[in-house]
Amino acid sequence: MRRTTAAASVESVVTMLVPLLLAGASMVSAAANGSLTVRTSDRSGKPVYAQVAVYNTRTNDFRFIDGNKKTSLPDGSYELATSFTGGNGEDGVGGGRSVKVSGATTTTFDARKGRPVKVSISPAPGSGYDRTAARPSAPPTTARRP
Repeated sequence: MRRTTAAASVESVVTMLVPLLLAGASMVSAAANGSLTVRTSDRSGKPVYAQVAVYNTRTNDFRFIDGNKKTSLPDGSYELATSFTGGNGEDGVGGGRSVKVSGATTTTFDARKGRPVKVSISPAPGSGYDRTAARPSAPPTTARRP
């Protein structure tokens, strides 16, 4: 008798939990109703591969996405950061920005619009050390599509 009662209790718990779990799953998939495309281009304007760090400021979700590809994301506010080669084999392009994903959202990191950023050490470390570094940064360009 005990065994039958225990089995009946487990069955009733499962019967109650399954609809709740399914409702939660549908809420998660419904939340992923936006998309983000991060376009990255080198100094000649050609698309260039880059990984983009994406951080959701509300949920603390962090992931890497590929540049120049559409990625499904829940609507919300994100911080982006990326770096890639400028196309001449010598310089790198780095950039970061905030973006609000709402529906289909596209943002661009364009090396042609970057400006040099110079860093130096003072006092100089002495002979034998490279004393400066330069890295262009791409200004933000964001477009939202309905």
